[in-house]
Amino acid sequence: MNFPSYVPKVIKDYVRHYVEGTPKLDWEGWIACINQYQQRIVGVEDALKNPQLRTVERRKLLAELHDTQDGLNRFQRDVDCLTRLACDKRMAEVYPLVKSIIKTDKAWERLISSAWHALADYGQYRDSMEQAIILNEDIRKTAEKLSFLLNKLYDTGVNIPDEFCHIPSLIESSCYPNDSHSYYIWDVCKKYTVGNFSHNTNHTPQQRGIINHLRYSWEKAPPVSMLLDTMVSVAEEYEPSFQSEIAATATSSRKRNHKSDYIRAYCKLLMTKDFELSGKLINSIAIICNVVINEADIDVSSDDVRKIVEKLKK
Repeated sequence: MNFPSYVPKVIKDYVRHYVEGTPKLDWEGWIACINQYQQRIVGVEDALKNPQLRTVERRKLLAELHDTQDGLNRFQRDVDCLTRLACDKRMAEVYPLVKSIIKTDKAWERLISSAWHALADYGQYRDSMEQAIILNEDIRKTAEKLSFLLNKLYDTGVNIPDEFCHIPSLIESSCYPNDSHSYYIWDVCKKYTVGNFSHNTNHTPQQRGIINHLRYSWEKAPPVSMLLDTMVSVAEEYEPSFQSEIAATATSSRKRNHKSDYIRAYCKLLMTKDFELSGKLINSIAIICNVVINEADIDVSSDDVRKIVEKLKK
């Protein structure tokens, strides 16, 4: 890769490592990954042309094609992003501007890596959150309905499947598909879980005591309907949240806005890395945001960044 003269050496090395690879570290880089993904896509597309493909095989290939294309798009996005952060002419103003602020190679890396790491489709995060809220309410209603029906069935006095009432029976009847790696492991483990062993099995007195204790404990366990009642209570108190603090910060506003989401994510990342967001750095962040977002109809100003930083600091 060729870099403009104003790009610090540490940034050149950082970008070159990810994009082109570092042979000494046995890392081929993203360009090599992109080539491998492209070759795999060609192979899958050729396989899909086979008219004798069974439906199951075709579905697997289509799923593989989708996943491979998704991976290719992510690698290409990251290559384009890091390349712009090093070579885009707008960055000519950034590097000299913050040279007096950033004193270490590690700080330079963090400034650029945070800009890249903050790049994500936060619309998908918002969609996931909305879906989780809806699904949680559906689960609450369904568990409540099922618990009600089970209790009504208990009250009829007729014989009912043990699995409708007793947790151990439900556990023993539940299993993985036959071709699952966990099938045989669970088939053995569930007997130990519920203490269901034949009385003829040779056990030491201590082992029999443990088994009897397990059986007695399960006899005192609540019925399946009460487990469902617990799920109802949990669902009523559950508030979906993201494991990623950055995603949570980016989507903290109710309004969907790609520009604001990215600014919040980038600034939050910098704050977690002990950057003091003020003065020249604010101006540089605005330029970096424009370079990363790179959309003609989106312009990030220093004022946009300053307002979001003020809110994040509260």
